[in-house]
Amino acid sequence: MSEKDDMVARREAPTTPQKRNGVVRARSLQVRKEHNANADVVAGLKAGDKVTILETWIDGKNIWVRIGDSQWAAMVYNGETYIE
Repeated sequence: MSEKDDMVARREAPTTPQKRNGVVRARSLQVRKEHNANADVVAGLKAGDKVTILETWIDGKNIWVRIGDSQWAAMVYNGETYIE
């Protein structure tokens, strides 16, 4: 594996699935079909909503969490925390 391939693998790798709870801190938060900002929106959340975090995905800058089947929300995006 080249150094570049290794950096990409580390930057775009899911973490070990770990089930835990979170609370939405953003006024509103879109739930997307995949773990990226261009994916289709499938639902919405609001401040105070409780979620069960089934899996996390870190792309080197942002943290996405899977909260259901094909349901991903940004936990940390561009330095802002949306789910604690």
